[in-house]
Amino acid sequence: MKTSKQLIEERSTFTAKIAELSAKETLTDAEQTELRNAMTSEEKLHGEVELALQLEKRNAEQAALEARKMSPNGKSDSEKKEMRNFSFGNVINSLIENKPLSGLEKELADESMKEARSKGFTTSGIYLSESVMNVVNEKRAMSAGSATGGGNTIQTDKNWAFDALYAKRVLQALGVIFETNLSNNVDLTGFGTGATSSWGTETAELADGSPTTAYRPLTPHRLGTYIPMSKQLLIQNPQLEGRVLTTLMESIYATVEAAYINGTDADGQPLGLLGTPNIQNVAIGTNGDAPTLPKMLELVQKLGTANATVENLKFLINPKVEAKLKQTEIGSGSGAMIMSYQNYFTGTPGVIDGKITAITSNVPSNLDKGSSTGVCSAIICGDFQKSVLAQFGGMDVTIDPYTLARTGQVRIVANTFWDMAFTKPEVFGAILDATTT
Repeated sequence: MKTSKQLIEERSTFTAKIAELSAKETLTDAEQTELRNAMTSEEKLHGEVELALQLEKRNAEQAALEARKMSPNGKSDSEKKEMRNFSFGNVINSLIENKPLSGLEKELADESMKEARSKGFTTSGIYLSESVMNVVNEKRAMSAGSATGGGNTIQTDKNWAFDALYAKRVLQALGVIFETNLSNNVDLTGFGTGATSSWGTETAELADGSPTTAYRPLTPHRLGTYIPMSKQLLIQNPQLEGRVLTTLMESIYATVEAAYINGTDADGQPLGLLGTPNIQNVAIGTNGDAPTLPKMLELVQKLGTANATVENLKFLINPKVEAKLKQTEIGSGSGAMIMSYQNYFTGTPGVIDGKITAITSNVPSNLDKGSSTGVCSAIICGDFQKSVLAQFGGMDVTIDPYTLARTGQVRIVANTFWDMAFTKPEVFGAILDATTT
């Protein structure tokens, strides 16, 4: 596909030709035909330029996301490399044996505890700051243990080759604002409605145009888990600790993103996007129905009418909807699909209506509408820059050697604290009754 610069240059030749011909007082039949052809070509190229600009913006955003390297708390690459030697297993064994921490583990634990004290956190175990969590989460080195099997003569090596599967993380790519290392409750304040202006005659008194203020609260919601591990396993396979910590954090991050999308405001969960009042909703049918291009465009139109910056809008769907949209024509017999399959019919993959589209199984596919029970999917669209995901502190890890002591196990308990806010709910919208079968 040509670049936007190439297309703009090509379009300029037709623009110049149109200006040249339209300046003439009279046109021959041939010149009239030439003018019509130039105007048609200019209009066609205008659409191609807009598509190229959107695609280049999308590619730039994705490239920036790939290139972005988190540098927690300004740590240098050498410091981060050293931090990756942090062993959670050493921490566990020290606590089990009631020995003080030493070396790198002590240094990073002390540094994390300083952060906790500075923010007024009360911790019940080992506190891992956000910087430690980020670097530990980058550890992906292969580890191996061994066990005997098949009698006393055959040894089976255990080579770590795969991790658990979690829902894809998409919020950063969508542009959600991340606020980290919070400690106190936070109120995000701003204008609920802006100032209004009014016309008046020469000496008439103008109407009051005062704006109104509003706030969106952020308060900690606890999210955690615990993992029982046998003391024997920790002795025989100390390398397992890194994998356990990684899967624990992946579970937390996946659960946080699921709550951002569809948190219920019950059992300690924060309220997610789909439950937030005043978002725009578009219904497909009494009992739900297959998504169509007119319904997708209606969703975009509602957000634009609410003064969303349409160029910033992005879609968020699940894999079932993705598969359905790739098989649903924009119009009968057109051959072009709502979501292009590769680049057939000159379509652009990975977008809906030219807008970046993120896909994750965290978007629900078990919603109800009329007689369609547990089979409806959500289709979300919005300006995700108008939302905040907040993390309060880091991760508080407690090693409990007592509860399961009779079974030769310890319990690793992790607690984190999160909240989310949608500063302008009206620039988000959803279809909640899309069927995909």
